[in-house]
Amino acid sequence: MDERRVNVRAYFRATVSIPVRYSLDGRLGISVGTINDISGGGVKLTADERLPTMGAVVLRFTLPESDDAIHVRARVVLSYPERPRGRHAHGVTFTVIDPPTRERIVRCVHHLQLRRLQEGKN
Repeated sequence: MDERRVNVRAYFRATVSIPVRYSLDGRLGISVGTINDISGGGVKLTADERLPTMGAVVLRFTLPESDDAIHVRARVVLSYPERPRGRHAHGVTFTVIDPPTRERIVRCVHHLQLRRLQEGKN
């Protein structure tokens, strides 16, 4: 029997470019980065620095076509250099997010996916 590892995500992801402000637990100050993809479960965060795996962060960002800021607690689960740009990419999973906020993100992802499918048919 051929057993293959299957990557199953709980939420669909959408490719985006969203500015984000983040703070790392145990460190003073706020840093900036970019969210490159987003789902109801987390984001891909690109930054100029390498964040520690399992590091706790607070993310602050605004979804496309929205004025309401989102604030969530999250954990870095993956970190790797992003070449050739010299930045670092991080897989970040939400750890503290209220259900209405998660629903806003999920609706945004679905809206983006639908728009891209419609644009692809024209």
